[in-house]
Amino acid sequence: VGSAGKIIVKSDLLMVHANPAVLVLSFWDLERAADVYLLRTMRVHKIRAVASENVTTEDDKVKLGGSDLKVTKLGIGAWSWGDTSYWNNFEWDDRKMKAAKSAFDVSVDAGITFFDTAEVYGSRASFGAINSETLLGRFVKERKEKDPGVEVAIATKFAALPWRLGRQSVITALKDSLGRLGVSSVELYQLHWPGIWGNEGYLDGLGDAVEQGLVKAVGVSNYSERRLREAHKKLQKRGIPLASNQVNYSLIYRAPEEKGVKSTCALTGKYTPENPPTGPRRQIYTPEFLTRLQPLLNRIKEIGEKYSKTNTQVVLNWLIAQDNVVPIPGAKNAEQAAEFAGALGWKLDNEEVAELRSLATEIRPASFGAINSETLLGRFVKERKEKDPGVEVAIATKFAALPWRLGRQSVITALKDSLGRLGVSSVELYQLHWPGIWGNEGYLDGLGDAVEQGLVRLLVFQTIAIFIAERRLREAHKKLQKRGIPLASNQVNYSLIYRAPEEKGVKSTCDELGITLIAYSPIAQGALTGKYTPENPPTGPRRQIYTPEFLTRLQPLLNRIKEIGEKYSKTNTQVVLNWLIAQDNVVPIPGAKNAEQAAEFAGALGWKLDNEEVAELRSLATEIRPVLLAYNFTIY
Repeated sequence: VGSAGKIIVKSDLLMVHANPAVLVLSFWDLERAADVYLLRTMRVHKIRAVASENVTTEDDKVKLGGSDLKVTKLGIGAWSWGDTSYWNNFEWDDRKMKAAKSAFDVSVDAGITFFDTAEVYGSRASFGAINSETLLGRFVKERKEKDPGVEVAIATKFAALPWRLGRQSVITALKDSLGRLGVSSVELYQLHWPGIWGNEGYLDGLGDAVEQGLVKAVGVSNYSERRLREAHKKLQKRGIPLASNQVNYSLIYRAPEEKGVKSTCALTGKYTPENPPTGPRRQIYTPEFLTRLQPLLNRIKEIGEKYSKTNTQVVLNWLIAQDNVVPIPGAKNAEQAAEFAGALGWKLDNEEVAELRSLATEIRPASFGAINSETLLGRFVKERKEKDPGVEVAIATKFAALPWRLGRQSVITALKDSLGRLGVSSVELYQLHWPGIWGNEGYLDGLGDAVEQGLVRLLVFQTIAIFIAERRLREAHKKLQKRGIPLASNQVNYSLIYRAPEEKGVKSTCDELGITLIAYSPIAQGALTGKYTPENPPTGPRRQIYTPEFLTRLQPLLNRIKEIGEKYSKTNTQVVLNWLIAQDNVVPIPGAKNAEQAAEFAGALGWKLDNEEVAELRSLATEIRPVLLAYNFTIY
């Protein structure tokens, strides 16, 4: 980063490298993200005492790049505010609202007045009445009513969604953000991630936003060195400095220095080998990794005791000591905000900064993806074949039609990567996971190439599948048919209570064209097993789908499923899977987490519901409004 540049860091997610303009923050990694967390053992009043000693002054502010904008040396990330997609156990209530408001107030009390949000933070397509921008705007307004002289610097971001094209899309989105924030302008507006079709128009839009007085400074997020230089040069021609680039950066994730992609929250010391995190973070911060991390954590703790600081405050101060860096940890509550404020007003000495860096270089950065479904399946198949060489396993995997994957070669490249993870030279079935947003011509060509190159094996016929709806299904079938390659299957969400493939013509089209329907989520995420009741609904995101009201309406169907199961000595799960098998030309694929589930699923085979039972269950199910899953990707 050049001397005029400024890196703003957030312990979220990112991919970016340094460049001569500036650097900042982002969370764009659709897998996972991690924030810097509070040591929960600390008492609130002790944390407040730490914060009160560190009220910031003008000397504690830094200039963002070549712009005139000055912000505090540490900012606060507001991603979790109002979010029900990842944070807050997928629920938002008054208690969490008050906690977020307290985080804002305590930050301002401590002199931290720089807050980072984004139009995609805390909002979902079906919800979103409350989101991060709306809440931050409300908190700022309420604070200014009490203290008219307070100055708050707001940073928000433009989501470079594939259908947003040209400079005007930036201005339109910015004005929408200003409306949610309740302000006429913001201090910093950033491109949240690079546009898949280029950034020329978006950068023009940033320049327009400055010239229209809607923003004081502009930045980018998750930009590589090459993109950063290009953006800097383009804006420079209009006399507009690129103020910042927002990236993932921490003591053990130094990608902005070295290269890399993911973030960490392990440095607070709250995770230990005996007490690793739960959920998706457990795959990253394993007991083995946390064991390797202990020497660094021990030294961080020792240094913290010297300054009467927590691990969190030490590692944030380490980032500030890197020069040209502004960390923006996410604060969910007053305690976290107060602790973060304690990272200001003091400095690690040069020897401590160097020592921590040296200890951290001995630790391989945490990363996602070392273990995934393909890798595990490949391992399991290999181990089974070593014991039983004659066993035959049919493997189906899928191509992710990501927006930046263009043309037939992208299919072959991705398939070869999958084969490498699976440890095989070919697979039985290769599928397009969802339709490409820019069309499927190239992808279908790639599927044909895969068959002709022998990367996809022959079963009864050459096997290719695509996860699409009736119109696209016919187009795909026709295109592959010209090369003499049958379209073998279409994988869709299909169950007794979610029968859209029947209602939208997908099932009948598959029957007509001789395409097998592969049914995922055949037990409706467990709703048809009977394990959920109105008194015991699911937790997490499923609770928003399978509400007590819906489960009450479901009971008559579940009761009849249970009665039929008792007749055959079968479970609810086995009955509903058998119902799908009875539909002809359908192969259900429930997900098995353990041996018990796998054994139960196997019990759906070797017997048959009679025609009257199949019809009766369908009749009962038609009285229930189908559950629409938030992640149902089938496009009808």
